[in-house]
Amino acid sequence: MSLLYRRELALASKWLKGEGSQQMTDRGTQGSGFIPIKGVIFDMDGTLTKPILNFAEMRRQLGIKPGSDILTHVNSLPLPDKTTALQIVESIEEEANRKMELQPGVLELLDFLASKSIKRGLLTRNSKSSAELFLAKLQESLAGSAAIYSSLTSVKIFSQVVTREFQPNKPDPAPVSHMALNWELPAENILVVGDDKADVISGHKAGTMTALLLNDASKASELTPGTPPCDIAISSLHQLLEHLQKPIIIKPSD
Repeated sequence: MSLLYRRELALASKWLKGEGSQQMTDRGTQGSGFIPIKGVIFDMDGTLTKPILNFAEMRRQLGIKPGSDILTHVNSLPLPDKTTALQIVESIEEEANRKMELQPGVLELLDFLASKSIKRGLLTRNSKSSAELFLAKLQESLAGSAAIYSSLTSVKIFSQVVTREFQPNKPDPAPVSHMALNWELPAENILVVGDDKADVISGHKAGTMTALLLNDASKASELTPGTPPCDIAISSLHQLLEHLQKPIIIKPSD
């Protein structure tokens, strides 16, 4: 399955570049089997922003083991304890928000997608207020480079923004399926991009293609038993843009 999706991502990349569009067909129909990417769902923390959130400290203060899912733990608590736990989470998030920085290449990537009329969505396990701060920083950065990113300045950057207030959230496939439904797109035409196994699991279960942005945490989580393989691994948003701009040569696995 993963190899098939990888091959489809390579073919879709040719379409994004404008190559072979006449041969584009749906899955299962006679023809070349090209499946275009029509929507991209991005994680926020560590994907579109630099990874600043101190999850280790968050887990320490919550009293849970390394690698434990923070929101799953918080949501499992009875109300008084849940309120206290959320205060811990939000306090650490607020500290990270004060240091929030955009990832290199984020505007170039989003502008490219806008130029190809590819739908763009934001799916984060962070709070609505953190997402709003990120969007404000993105707009501020864009305002200073409007002439360069002309495709992005003429449209809404994200047509959908889904935060942790939506339940169940990642790694459940529900938010990805919800966004696909709102876009009226088949899951196979969507790419989910994130830096955590929750992004890969959510997209995989929803039936989308997945891209994992590798950092110290995701390199470890990629090897976690039971985590489905991502369809493409990238080390930067620039690398993802390069993949989408030109055909990808993928060798079949042994």
